[in-house]
Amino acid sequence: MSNKNYNNEELVRLYKETKEQKFLTNIVEQNKKFLYFCRNYAIKSIAINEEYLDSEKEDLIQEGYVGLLEAVNKFDEDKGIKFTTYASRCIIGAMMDYLKKEIKYKARTQSLDCDISYEELDCYYVLLKYDIGNMIEDALDPLEKNVILLHYGFNRDREYTIAEINKLINIENAKYLIQKSLKKLRKTEIAKEYKKEFYREKLEDLEERNINPEIKVIKKICFEEVLQNI
Repeated sequence: MSNKNYNNEELVRLYKETKEQKFLTNIVEQNKKFLYFCRNYAIKSIAINEEYLDSEKEDLIQEGYVGLLEAVNKFDEDKGIKFTTYASRCIIGAMMDYLKKEIKYKARTQSLDCDISYEELDCYYVLLKYDIGNMIEDALDPLEKNVILLHYGFNRDREYTIAEINKLINIENAKYLIQKSLKKLRKTEIAKEYKKEFYREKLEDLEERNINPEIKVIKKICFEEVLQNI
């Protein structure tokens, strides 16, 4: 390679065009600090003492490399977004998926006589938020997403009634859209995972501390067979 300093977008383009390993190596080297930034963000997102994750910190970086390579392969420069903007979701997503598996493993292997700590419950809640956010984003269209977020009080100070939603976004079928959206969410892989008894117990532990929109939604789509009474 010449002495020119390539930016991320140029390196990704060159790698895809030539498949030369040197361009991929440069991408990795150029984004090392960014990987550590993403790791710190992921750890802070779960709002627990970092000592709880000491043994996973280097593993998180390795998972971050997996996410970075995924970003390289899937990045579409024509969409007009920066590579780091796109890569951050892939990297943090890979790290959060890893944390989810680790927390599940620790919970399953702990003593049956030992209650799960508040610290671990905080972990579960943030990972639940992450899963619910992905599920809503991937499974619903923009109107369905908006209706669900309003009805269950995501990012707002209260839950909106059917009548309020109809008036607020100028529709007449909010109830139907909620039912339709919940049914779509129930078919997702994330919902199938949360139907397991292991998650039911953890959701009950979380519910004892506080009622949050994420817990309401996951209970609605996983543990309530009848959706008529909204």
